[in-house]
Amino acid sequence: MRTQSLKLQDKTLISLFNKKNRTGIAIFDSLNEQITLSSVIEVEACNFQNLLKFLSGFRYDTEFIIPQRCSKDFLMNLNEINAFNKQDLEELEEEKKDLDNIQTSKSKFLEEPFFVLNKSEFDYDLTIDILMKADFTEVLEQENQAMPIVDFWQKQNEQQSNKEKTMSLKKVLDMDNVEMISALGGLLNFLFKLAKLKRSFNIGKLKMKQPQKNVYMSLKTYHSLSIIKEEIHPSQIKGKGRSKEGFSVFNLYDSMISTTHGKKLLRNWFLNPTSEIDTLEERSYAVDFLLSRLSLDSFDKVRIYMKKIYDMVPVLNKFQNSCAKKDHWRKLSSSIENFLKIKNLVQTIVEDNLASRDRDREKSLPLIITKIVQFEETELVDLQSLLVATLKFRENTETIEINGGINEILDNLRKFYDNLDDILTYYAKIELENLGDSTDQKLCLTYIPHF
Repeated sequence: MRTQSLKLQDKTLISLFNKKNRTGIAIFDSLNEQITLSSVIEVEACNFQNLLKFLSGFRYDTEFIIPQRCSKDFLMNLNEINAFNKQDLEELEEEKKDLDNIQTSKSKFLEEPFFVLNKSEFDYDLTIDILMKADFTEVLEQENQAMPIVDFWQKQNEQQSNKEKTMSLKKVLDMDNVEMISALGGLLNFLFKLAKLKRSFNIGKLKMKQPQKNVYMSLKTYHSLSIIKEEIHPSQIKGKGRSKEGFSVFNLYDSMISTTHGKKLLRNWFLNPTSEIDTLEERSYAVDFLLSRLSLDSFDKVRIYMKKIYDMVPVLNKFQNSCAKKDHWRKLSSSIENFLKIKNLVQTIVEDNLASRDRDREKSLPLIITKIVQFEETELVDLQSLLVATLKFRENTETIEINGGINEILDNLRKFYDNLDDILTYYAKIELENLGDSTDQKLCLTYIPHF
């Protein structure tokens, strides 16, 4: 990462500021000199799936601006985006012969993708002060088009008050979105250093735009309409306990869901509501399709299978960090097994439906059903077979055993371990015989497993 580098080609600059489960985003398009503001909300603070989905739309001509002392999880996910872009560039290199421009972009973006600024340059209050010094003439001019000409020019000759500027800002930005305003502060300070933007820039360059055609809702709106209402645990004053969902619209729907994945998905939909009619219709159709074709018995089976499919993100992180325990191996095996059961059940339902009703019905299958049916399961089946043949889970213990016949060395060690009591008893008897009657004390030999 670089702290200062003021030579920059025409690229897209993205400033990011993360706090808990919200990330503020400020984007500078150097071609149009337009600044777009946005933010994403994650279901969990350490999970950046929505941010990754948003940033995946930006390719190798992008530079990131971040504050010092970002969280480890935040930086790891940004590096993941960098890895995706690297793969894209490698594919482009294979397809194109003239790579001069691409090679230049590759060297600048991949080797040093981040600009790191002092955290003070992302300060909310300082960002507001910067915005108040911007040029509001064009914005106020549009707001006062209905005024008489004489009154308008008289108003222009007067000093623009901070109150008017604040009112104009609130029409453009959500001033309560601290993370978004902080990200804007980092971007503006960086552009000032590059001399890409004057401090008296036109405030009309700023606009808000939600990612993935989502509906933007401020936290005040969520709370005022009781869509989501967080209740603080009394023990949090002492640093204990976690907040929970209070009586809200989300809580009414959440209480009807029995799986962890379903609760997270629903919460993500509430936090990031979509404005795409096609997405809403697809969700509605998927629910209607399953309700009309799943019998009560099949519905109960799916619910049971879903409960045994776990969140694999933290589990896979444990495997990547070589610190997986018995519970992580168990969750991996259970998730694969129950997903395959759901796939087989869905496949049977679809085939029965096509055979009994309409041969062309497959064309109108819900997207989620189509993905499940078309999913290539060969690798999962092989992995599950390997896990079943290799691992043995014993109850009331945190250890995992390897089944016999997998490894000859392990088999010999296990045989030695199983006969260890007899071996120790044998040598203890020899030692006692060698001591004879030279002492009146009773001796014994103790085996300490950890030693």
